Amino acid sequence: MNKFLFSALLALMLVSCNSNNGNGQPEDTYDSTISTEKWPKKNSIGAKALSIISDWPEYGAMDISFDALYTVENREDLALVVEDLIEKQKLLEASKYPEAFDIPQIKSRQKVFKTFF
Repeated sequence: MNKFLFSALLALMLVSCNSNNGNGQPEDTYDSTISTEKWPKKNSIGAKALSIISDWPEYGAMDISFDALYTVENREDLALVVEDLIEKQKLLEASKYPEAFDIPQIKSRQKVFKTFF
């Protein structure tokens, strides 16, 4: 009985050790590409608001950085764009708001944006 048990364990061990894929290295199944086609599209700015923010350079810089989100191709690019957006958001928060946008509703939306990123 002991010989049979030993033989069965030895056979099981040999079979389990030989079940690798042959090259000894794990397969790289991680896909780092990002598809932005399914992301919601950015809303356009109304004409009245556009005329007000045209003299607000910090908002313009933030808008351009936000557009870069739709051009990322992999996770590294996305990380760089998000870091840039965080920096631009800090500059926007510290800037002087136009009078029409210096209201709590706008600042609360910016806090939501800051929290999200």
